Amino acid sequence: MSVIKRLKKSGSILAKKACFLAGVCLLAMFSITSANAQQQSKTITGTVVDKSGEPMIGAAVVVKGTTVAVATDMPAGEVDFSKHQQHSVHVKAGKLTGKSKPPKVHGYEVWNKVGGDPPASDSEWTYVNFASRTPLVINYPQTEVGKSVYYRFRWVNTRNQPGPWSEGFVSAVIA
Repeated sequence: MSVIKRLKKSGSILAKKACFLAGVCLLAMFSITSANAQQQSKTITGTVVDKSGEPMIGAAVVVKGTTVAVATDMPAGEVDFSKHQQHSVHVKAGKLTGKSKPPKVHGYEVWNKVGGDPPASDSEWTYVNFASRTPLVINYPQTEVGKSVYYRFRWVNTRNQPGPWSEGFVSAVIA
């Protein structure tokens, strides 16, 4: 059974959005196929939306007949750790727009792991805070100085629904 048929059968809202997105992508890919056959480079711009017109953050758009895929803007983060026991976390839309946040996004969640090796599973991450503006300032106690800290982020839309995680994670040392 195809992935789309399994998603339709599940009946969840996420599954319905994924099926709708698949249809939109297929339409877009159809128009690109002839250009791909000629080995030409094309740029596609626009916003992937669900049935209600809401932008879909982190949706994967795949060029039909290829392995070329790109995700819509996921959050990208930078950490300024120049101040003693304080990190300023700056989050903005990823590589695609460079804007502070995508449309219909209320803010972002910050999660971290302090100390030890980089996190290997979701259970190792700890929720830090939600922010609607950047930077988010995080203060650490003296007992954490010298430890590595790993951060990851995800957008939260105006309906308080979280988006996908940022790609990878950002690491810093608490000084």
